[in-house]
Amino acid sequence: MVLAFVPVGLIGITMQRYIKNIAFSLMGVIAVLLVVATVVEKLCGTEVAVYWFYTAPWTIVLWALAVLSGGWYVIAAFRSGRMRWSVFGIHLAFVVILLGAMLTHTFGIEGAVPLRIGDSTDTYFTRKGTEKELPFTITLDDFRVQYYAGTATPEDYLSRVSVQSAEGTATADLSMNHIFRYSGWRFYQSSYDEDAGGCTLLLTHDPAGIAVTYSGYILLLVSMLLYLFVPKKACKVFTVSKGVKSITAALLLLLPLSAAAAPKTLQRPVAETFGDLYVEYNGRICPMSVLANDVCTKLYGHNCYRAEDGTRYTAEQVLTGILFYYDDWAQVPRKQSRKPQQNREREMVFRMVAGGSLLKIWPSAHGWCDINSAGAADSLSHDEWNFRMYALQYVAYDLMQGRNIEANETLKKIRLYQQKYVGADNLPTEAHFRAEQRWAAFPYTKPLAMVAVSLGLLFFLVWCIAQGREKTLPCWWQILNTVCLAAIWLFLTAMLAWRWYVSGHVPLSNGHETMQSLAWFIMLLGLISDLPNPSKGGADRASVNPLFEGVGGVLLLSAFPLLVSMMSASNPQITHLTPVLQSPLLSLHVSIIMLSYALLAFVMLNSVVALCGKAERQQRLMCFSRTLLRPAVCCLAVGIFLGTVWANVSWGRYWGWDPKEVWALITLLVYAAPLHAQSLPLFRRPRVFHIYCLLAFLSVLFTYFGVNFLLGGLHAYA
Repeated sequence: MVLAFVPVGLIGITMQRYIKNIAFSLMGVIAVLLVVATVVEKLCGTEVAVYWFYTAPWTIVLWALAVLSGGWYVIAAFRSGRMRWSVFGIHLAFVVILLGAMLTHTFGIEGAVPLRIGDSTDTYFTRKGTEKELPFTITLDDFRVQYYAGTATPEDYLSRVSVQSAEGTATADLSMNHIFRYSGWRFYQSSYDEDAGGCTLLLTHDPAGIAVTYSGYILLLVSMLLYLFVPKKACKVFTVSKGVKSITAALLLLLPLSAAAAPKTLQRPVAETFGDLYVEYNGRICPMSVLANDVCTKLYGHNCYRAEDGTRYTAEQVLTGILFYYDDWAQVPRKQSRKPQQNREREMVFRMVAGGSLLKIWPSAHGWCDINSAGAADSLSHDEWNFRMYALQYVAYDLMQGRNIEANETLKKIRLYQQKYVGADNLPTEAHFRAEQRWAAFPYTKPLAMVAVSLGLLFFLVWCIAQGREKTLPCWWQILNTVCLAAIWLFLTAMLAWRWYVSGHVPLSNGHETMQSLAWFIMLLGLISDLPNPSKGGADRASVNPLFEGVGGVLLLSAFPLLVSMMSASNPQITHLTPVLQSPLLSLHVSIIMLSYALLAFVMLNSVVALCGKAERQQRLMCFSRTLLRPAVCCLAVGIFLGTVWANVSWGRYWGWDPKEVWALITLLVYAAPLHAQSLPLFRRPRVFHIYCLLAFLSVLFTYFGVNFLLGGLHAYA
């Protein structure tokens, strides 16, 4: 009877609030659940976490309830006119993607087919080891491993298969990142036998799940582009120039210790000639000087060594000193670490250099041999075999007699022999060879990080003092900030381009490279946001970027990833990418994720500045942070789903519940919350908003650093 006197509209509003609270509460519970699952995975193993958390029935029920309650609330908001088409499309895309995941989980087939060359089979093995029948017969006609030129490092795995069924016979080639499709079945190159006489293929059958999931990805991309290009004016206090909006959207699309007495070594010109030799190092052919720089950095903490008497030894002199004057260099103190494992590793490297096993300078048909082995005698003439066995002994003898010119000539003959035996097509060009030598001898990371930290601290402290005294910094000081930021960004751009040329791939393949790329993105965003506002004729530059007066904070922020890259290694080794990483999706996936992290770092810094200011400034900077959050969350979502597409192409699965994947999803959920200020009134309060964004950045830090150092997984390298 009481309900009869309650307006129907009030019941609807109450129901919407109730459903809204359920939806957001469930997403919070799921985020906490994922955090707990990653800890359980570390302590108890992946299988336990997958069984009890990731794919457990109660977890699926939680996701289903979150989708149903969230979907109901989104539809109600859309029908009432409180939600734009683009926002509705984003939410709908997530529902479609989750629906596709459910179809794959329920109806998808996944298995493995081990084959030897010439063998045929009509069965496959499931993950549980059960053998099941295929609706066709598959034959492995041929298999071979393609190596990087002149090395024993695999570049790709190539299989030729034939499929026979009632529909006829089909033949195809497949390799890493190049799959073979047949009647709804997808075949992936997985692994191969030790004798290269066979391989194992992965297969999946999931036509419905793939179609639905990819449709969700397309809808998500289109909706996010509309969301960025046609934003709703959420705040009148702050507006962003159209130029900044366009650029943001375009980016989304384009995306030493104390030394002993001076030890003996070679004269510098002779050591440099030794550094000109070719060597197989970490699966690639490179200058000996590259190996020398890594060895010197590993043992003594820098790419050169300075003795007590002030004598400076180049990396090549250090390497040749260890090789030819072992007794002297064995007495030289090496860099020590608190971790015994690292000290043992340095001792092992020292002995490998002294014993020659690290110096693979003799080419052969099956990779390169070290100086203790001449290679297969039956493939060499008697003179060649003698030259390989005794050439370096001749060098050592000439050095003992003080005949440095003769030793130098012998080293030049070794290099000419390498070029003649291998051929120019299988060796780096002379320009590439010299560029890599100069790269290895140019440890720019530490000086660059120190300059960024020093200038960033200086500019940021001056800005903070000015804010405390409520004074405006002079124009020349603001211009100096921008010039310094632009100069450092241009220098880093040149270094990354140089590294790209030397390595042959986009510098995003390891932690060192991605940290430098993240710093590059942060500085680029700082420069873009520092553009004059055309609507005000450049008079009010702070109207484009509220942080303009404290642009030193951008330098300081970019210095942190530079410091991390410096700590990982002053000049880390540049290796070939493994076959699975040779995909254009890798660069796109990592680049967009790094762009997202850079934007979120700006939001964090913005919150720090806001919390030090008054209420009016907090309100203005909250609007600026929301403007950054939009492309940041969109980039993070697009980057994650690009990674799932890459995983599906390479391994036949979208999601493997790897800790890095899970924490990226957690970060997405964490940062999606403040974008829902219309539904969550708490985020309309500037101080609460900034405190949340400051704490939320911990999820970004843990996703990148915490997972690498604490949880591990397939993504621990990046």
